[in-house]
Amino acid sequence: NESYLDSLPLVHRNISDLTPPACKDIAMYPSSPARVSVIIVFHNEILSLVLRTVYSVIGAIPPHNFHEMILIDDGSDLMEYTDLQKVEQITESFTVQVKYHRFEENKGLIASRRFACESATGDVVLVLDSHMEVKSGFIEPLLAITDQSYNTIAAPIIHFVENKESTKVWAMGYPCYLGFDRYFKWLSVCNKTVTSQGDPRPFPVPLISGGAF
Repeated sequence: NESYLDSLPLVHRNISDLTPPACKDIAMYPSSPARVSVIIVFHNEILSLVLRTVYSVIGAIPPHNFHEMILIDDGSDLMEYTDLQKVEQITESFTVQVKYHRFEENKGLIASRRFACESATGDVVLVLDSHMEVKSGFIEPLLAITDQSYNTIAAPIIHFVENKESTKVWAMGYPCYLGFDRYFKWLSVCNKTVTSQGDPRPFPVPLISGGAF
């Protein structure tokens, strides 16, 4: 619930790191010159979730890669979510570049992301949901992939918290697909290319989660 989420630290939160050991060595990835534009769209989101996302991203992306952050308020109901009025004021004090835009009417997630992408000036666009937390080292493997091919979409492994009563976190590193029943599903991979989640090599997937790419 909202009171529980508000009680969590906004920065430097102690969360489990389920990154496979083989993937933790950032030195295996060449330093990327790419400038990253981070896009975050929110609608009727709890302020603490938005800020926790923003702070974690700024803290995790190396300064030479962080180009800008674009925050889009997609027509949130400020009568009910009054705290969201503080987002622009809070981010104005940041030492990194943050662009804030608010739609008076809800345009929808995809339309808002397209608007943000069209105004982005970085070399690479990173799209995140407004209720994500990232850790240092998450961007280097993604940039290593996009540096090789500018038209490649790279997505990270996503860790999930089960519920507010539990501190248990589990990783979902499987590919995704859309079934004939039109439901989004996770696909377990067992083949000679991807033998385990401990394999640091990227692998192709038919579909990605829309929360981080």
